[in-house]
Amino acid sequence: MNQSRFSPLDPISRHSEILFGLLMVLTFTGCFNAFEAGKAEVKDLLIAGIGCNIAWGIIDAIVYLITTLAERGRLVRLEKKLRQLPEGDSAALEAMRDALPPFLAENCSDAELKSWQTRFKESHSVTMGRMLTWNDLRNCLGVFLLVFLSTFPVLLPFMFLDDTVLALRLSHAIALLMLVLLGRGLARYASSSRPWFIGFIFAAVGTVIVAITIALGG
Repeated sequence: MNQSRFSPLDPISRHSEILFGLLMVLTFTGCFNAFEAGKAEVKDLLIAGIGCNIAWGIIDAIVYLITTLAERGRLVRLEKKLRQLPEGDSAALEAMRDALPPFLAENCSDAELKSWQTRFKESHSVTMGRMLTWNDLRNCLGVFLLVFLSTFPVLLPFMFLDDTVLALRLSHAIALLMLVLLGRGLARYASSSRPWFIGFIFAAVGTVIVAITIALGG
């Protein structure tokens, strides 16, 4: 579990984090009336949007740390169990099956699992070190920056354009483009043959979600 490479999130989680942050910011800009807004309103929108991004990034970083520690604790218990039980013991084999993804668990024989247990016993511990590492803290920072920086472009037009109507339209265009790219990225990860089509569907669904959220007072 002590990862040497900086990799805070798997591809699906990474896309999901960006999506959630993006939808949250869109609820702010979607409620914004650019035709009636003055400088004070634009400033309030920027403060609220940036504050939202910061809060969302901090929350996600903390949740990432909690889940990482919980998973590491589970692996520590598994390793202790595998070292204590006899090789090939049914409880040890069942524990290893539970720890594997379903596809691997269904296709691994008892003999293969027994050989893994033997290797665990012969190898040095990989999970019994410190529960919290510097890499975990770097990953937390990575999660925060991922959420904050990836949703920040939606607010940029309001910082550089005096025309609030144009800024709002450009902001929504940026958000839609990001939704398309998010959908395309997930489709490519899932080996879809039509990633761009999925991307546009993703943007359409995201727009509907934001509209519903705004209508419900979100």
